[in-house]
Amino acid sequence: MPKRSSLTARERRFVIVYARTDNASQAFVEAGYPRKATHEQTGAAASRLRKRPLIAEAIALERQLFRERLEVLLYRAGLR
Repeated sequence: MPKRSSLTARERRFVIVYARTDNASQAFVEAGYPRKATHEQTGAAASRLRKRPLIAEAIALERQLFRERLEVLLYRAGLR
């Protein structure tokens, strides 16, 4: 099976929510993935998703972009 080079819309939503909350289960559900029978199963599925190379790379990039935007906002507010 060929490797994909881009994220699906649901994966992208997972990345954005996870990068901001650091809560994989919450991001999993908010991204539209189905809840599992137990919280532990949802967490396990979310953890597997988070560890996929393409998604892990996107999370790192999203966190970096978030930090950069935050720095700009702090600068503009006179807090840096």
